[in-house]
Amino acid sequence: MLSVMCGMMKMRIMGMSYKFDALISILNWMESGQTVTPQHIQDQLGISERTAFRYMQTLEGAGFSRMARQALFDGDVAAGREYLLVDDFIG
Repeated sequence: MLSVMCGMMKMRIMGMSYKFDALISILNWMESGQTVTPQHIQDQLGISERTAFRYMQTLEGAGFSRMARQALFDGDVAAGREYLLVDDFIG
């Protein structure tokens, strides 16, 4: 029983360490001026989309809300037309 509990504790600590390392990596990307999207986080860390969003929510809850979100488009995009891109980031 004790060895099972120790094993569970070790897995829990390892999980926390990985999450901590991942959050620090994301903060470093933000600090270096990179555009940090859920897709970028997924690609760089090899994690699921759900986990990437959880990490973003964790950082936003701690006051780090500088991460970019994927742009949403309504309608078709066609060559030769003019479009206006708006950056709604305030910070």
